[in-house]
Amino acid sequence: MPVPKKDGKVRMCFDYRDLNRANPKDNFPLPHIDMLVDNTTQHAFYSFMDGFSGYNQIQLAPEDKEKNFITTWGTFCYKRATVTLFHDMMHKEVKVYVDDMIAKSRTPNQHVNDLRKLFKRLQKYKLRLNPIECTFGVKTEKLLGFIVNKRGIEVDSDKVKAIRNMLAPKTEIEEAFKKVKQYLETPDVLIPTVPRKPLILYLSVLEESMGCVLGQQNASGKEQAIYYLNKKFMAKRLR
Repeated sequence: MPVPKKDGKVRMCFDYRDLNRANPKDNFPLPHIDMLVDNTTQHAFYSFMDGFSGYNQIQLAPEDKEKNFITTWGTFCYKRATVTLFHDMMHKEVKVYVDDMIAKSRTPNQHVNDLRKLFKRLQKYKLRLNPIECTFGVKTEKLLGFIVNKRGIEVDSDKVKAIRNMLAPKTEIEEAFKKVKQYLETPDVLIPTVPRKPLILYLSVLEESMGCVLGQQNASGKEQAIYYLNKKFMAKRLR
């Protein structure tokens, strides 16, 4: 099925549910987004790269090419598929989420060396990047819906735009609603955890939901947030 992309190009999508059910399961979960974002902070320089048609760049084994897809025009055969190629660089110079790659470094020279190592790996396996989706040598950038930089994790302003533009209710809680909007427009930066310092945990538990804040005091004694968590209880949990 052809699906239009944001840039006007077309992405081909195929239904492999029957094939997946017939094949042995190779359980390899995606990286946990919260952990990936948290481990990317506290670096001075970042480069964000996107693989050009990432799922089609790595050659399939000849015996697997026949496991193809069928269309109204006949049977077609994939020749390439993705596989992990940066295992020795993972959690060091590079983070990878599907076909998105993030190089992170603490100094300019280190960043150049990290990129050189990454580019050599791409060149070795004849992989290409999508230049339109790549950003090199920046100090802050959006990653999986969050803004990451040396200070920590910040909320993407686009995510709170709908709340910022929402009309206030004409009731007695209008003032509280305004304060919530003001807070969301200038949210705290989530700081990295400082080892061997006490942690502070605030909990708010209601009948149908709960929330918590994990924090620490900075050098001046001010409490700063490390992590927010909230959850709405499903009906089966309320029994």
